[in-house]
Amino acid sequence: MDQEFRLAWHAMIEDGSVLTGRSLIQAENEQEAANLLVSKISHEYKIRPHLIRIESIIPMHKQPLQEDKEAE
Repeated sequence: MDQEFRLAWHAMIEDGSVLTGRSLIQAENEQEAANLLVSKISHEYKIRPHLIRIESIIPMHKQPLQEDKEAE
């Protein structure tokens, strides 16, 4: 079952500037989330994968809705 992860990352652009971002990725585990992120960012921004650095990976836990809590 896939879980959602929030990844904070930055990438060094070849002209010396830095691109930063946060992404939500659905994956089985943290390693798969990191791999998917690098693949997505390198393709989307035409950045070499070795220039992308992941700062943090945080699993996102779904909070039950208030209605769900009342139903219990």
